[in-house]
Amino acid sequence: MDFTQDRKSNILFGLHDSRIKKFSFKNDVLTIELDTIFQYTKDEEKLYSG
Repeated sequence: MDFTQDRKSNILFGLHDSRIKKFSFKNDVLTIELDTIFQYTKDEEKLYSG
């Protein structure tokens, strides 16, 4: 999953219980690969693989 943060976006992701699998910093871009990403909506919690 590729995710580019839009600072004006109101999408809420939680990183609790996520484990970092790999990270890199190249050309002023920080890339983090996680095992799981959590997204919270009013009604549910969704899980995505990192």
